Amino acid sequence: MINLSLQRLNAICSLRIANYSFSGQYWCAACSFVSQGAPECSPSLEAPGATYLNVQVQGPPTQSEALPTVQKLHSSDSALVTVHYCAEPLPKLPRDVVFSVDQNELQIGQAWQNFRFEGTTQNNTVPNCHLAKLLISPVSDSDTSRQVVLKVQNTYGSKQFVSVSTE
Repeated sequence: MINLSLQRLNAICSLRIANYSFSGQYWCAACSFVSQGAPECSPSLEAPGATYLNVQVQGPPTQSEALPTVQKLHSSDSALVTVHYCAEPLPKLPRDVVFSVDQNELQIGQAWQNFRFEGTTQNNTVPNCHLAKLLISPVSDSDTSRQVVLKVQNTYGSKQFVSVSTE
C-alpha cells in the first residue's frame, strides 16, 4: 500500500522594481524536481496561467545605464553628443526634452551658434529608454568649456543630465 499525503503550501513572492525594464507580466509557478531532468512546473515558466499580474512601471525620468558620449565625426570637424535617459510616461515633445548649452535652451530641430538638437530616438534594447542627440558643427576650442545639460520631464518629475566634455 502506497501512502500519499498531500500538503497545501502557501508562498509569498516579493517583487522589487528597480527600473523601467521591470514592466511586464508576472505569475507564480509551482515546480517539482522529480528526477535529474528539467523541473515540472504548473503553470509553465514560459506562459502565465489563469492568474497573473501586469506591471507597468511609471515614474520620473531616470539616468540610463549607458553614460553620455561624445563621438567625433571622421568626415568633418563635427561631434555628436548622445545622452541616454529613461522615462514612462514618455515626455511630451518638443517642450519636455530640451538641451541647454550655457543656459540657452534648444528644442528638437533648434540651433544656437554651432549647436543643433538633432532629435531623440528610442533605445531598441532597453524598454522606455531613449537617446537624445546634439550635433556640434564645427567644434571650436571654446566648446570644451561650455556646459551642456539635457533636461527631461514628464508628469511624474524632471531630471537634468550633465553631458561629458567635448575635448
